[in-house]
Parts: sequence; structure tokens; C-alpha cells
Amino acid sequence: MARRYPVQVKCFAGIKLVRGLFALSVFAVFSCVVAGCDRLSAGTADAPFVRCPKLDAPKAREWKVGSVGLKTHDRDLELTGLTPPFAIAAFAGPAPGKGLTPADLATVRGASPKLVIVLGGLGDTEADVLATSRALATLTVPVLVVQGGRDRPAFVSAALEGLETENVIDASALWRVRIGQDVLVPLSGASHGRYAIDETACGHALDDVKALAAGLGARPQKERRFLVAWEAPGQGGAFAVARDSRGVDTGDADLAELARRIEAPGGLFAWPNVRAGEPAAQGGATRIASGQAAADFQLVVPRIAGPALALSSGGALPPSAALLTLDEAGLRLDSLLPTPPVATVLH
Repeated sequence: MARRYPVQVKCFAGIKLVRGLFALSVFAVFSCVVAGCDRLSAGTADAPFVRCPKLDAPKAREWKVGSVGLKTHDRDLELTGLTPPFAIAAFAGPAPGKGLTPADLATVRGASPKLVIVLGGLGDTEADVLATSRALATLTVPVLVVQGGRDRPAFVSAALEGLETENVIDASALWRVRIGQDVLVPLSGASHGRYAIDETACGHALDDVKALAAGLGARPQKERRFLVAWEAPGQGGAFAVARDSRGVDTGDADLAELARRIEAPGGLFAWPNVRAGEPAAQGGATRIASGQAAADFQLVVPRIAGPALALSSGGALPPSAALLTLDEAGLRLDSLLPTPPVATVLH
């Protein structure tokens, strides 16, 4: 028995350790439930994120921004007064650079788009998010914001609530943005929180993707659907927007499955930026030129300000916005609008 005693001590110690770890896990889960947080582990116990698609739906209301009518109901937003063909400006926000100024949007404003889409990156600090939101509010058209992996919903919500205008709309928790027979399908945040910069940043889980697919249901015959997500789908062809120049697929498989289920082969995205500014069609099987429209048009948009985007080809995409047209043939890229350089003050 004397020889067995040390083994029994180790066994009892192991049992105590397991019980202790279990108790800590239960306490952590219980604490999250009591606090009301709706977060999901991204594979490790120390990497939670905010489930942005589960944020509260906007209140039902109707209002106007210029000549465009807006109506929210449940998780749907309907825009009226936009008849194809019309121009759309789309870009990612300035993060990790500083917040936007109205001057950063000069070329966007000069192009007179009827709709602006911002795919994440509003700012890494509360002050930067506020500055970007105020700059976007100077535009005279609806601005749809879909939060990404760098965005903190608390900062975005506070900034938008403090605006004096009603043209900047957080579409992060919407299922549909309807424009006639065309439907934009937002999906906010980083898939499984992989790129969420901290536990308060935006992400989505597989359950959110499934809920979105179920909520949308089968695509009506005359309806066209486009994904509008921060992260691009994977599983594309040689020229897919998320496949780098070496052939590595850097996109998300869940989004690829979502696109198939809801029949939304086209879309606009902001990450990864391996082929930013290079449109593709047919699931990435073909590269298409500027000015060429397609119902399955896909594009990773540029960043409007801040650092240039490093491309997998070895090049860089300077700060700019994508000027697009939505018409009967689908989406097309007309041009990239360069952001005005920052003025240098000499002393």
C-alpha cells in the first residue's frame, strides 16, 4: 500500500484540478449569461466577440434622405426612389488610420452617387468612429454601414445616435436592403470572430449565417440578391476576390455556402484585400474589366483613407472608393475614385 499512496495522491490532485477547471468554465458561462452578453468563443476561451447579426433590429419607421424614401420593418430596410441605373460609391473605412474628415470624401461627393456603402473599418477608437460618422453625415444620400472585424458596436451605436442627420444607417443587423427587385444582403463582422480585434468587436457565428439563410428563404423568381459583407466568401475560382496570386483561398467557407443557399452569387466585400479593386464574375472563374456588368459581380472594395492596401501581387491600392453602377445587367465597376491627398501645412 505504501507504494500506491503517491499514485493515489496524484489521482486525487488530478480530480481536484479537473473539478476546479470545470467550476471555472461553468462560472464563466454563467457570468456571461447574467451579464446579458451574446458572444461566442472563437475556438479559445479567451477570444470572445460580439454577435453583430444578433444586435437589436431597428425600430419600424419611415423617413426620407433627399429624394430617397426609407422604411424599416423587422430586419428589412426598403429604399424607394432609386431606379436603375444609378451610381453607388462603396469603400471600407479608414481604420487602422485616423477617422475621416469631410475633405476625405470630396471625390465621392463630386461623383454624385445615389447610395454609399461603407464596409467596416470606421475607426479603432471612439473618437475616430465619431469623426468618421460625422464625415459620412455630410453626404446628402443614404449611407449604409456594415460593421467589420475592427468595429466595436458600442462605439458605432453611440456615434450614430449623436448625429444630427438621419442619412447614416447601421445595416449590421439587417437581413435585407430592398431596392425594387434588387436585394442587398448584409452580413456584418468577422466569421467566427477570427479577425475581431478584441472581445467587444464585431463577428458572426455559423448559427447567424444559418438564421440569415432561413430568414431570407428561397429567392423569388424576379429578385436579384447581392451579398454585402465585410468578409468575402471562399471556394472561388482562380480569379476569385479572396484567392491570392499564389492560388491560396483566403475567403470564408460559411459565406460561400450562404451565397449558394440564398442564390446571391455577386457581392461587395472589404476583407481579405488580396485582390482589392479587381472585379470577378462566375464565382471567380473569370476576371472582368471595369465597365463590364454582371449579375454575379464580386469586388473587394478599397479603403477610403489611411494606409494603402497591400495586394498579394506585390502591388498596393492607394486610398480610394469604388464607383459602381447598378443596372438591369447587374453591377459594374466604373472607376476608382482617388481620395484627395492630405494637405501639408508648412511652418
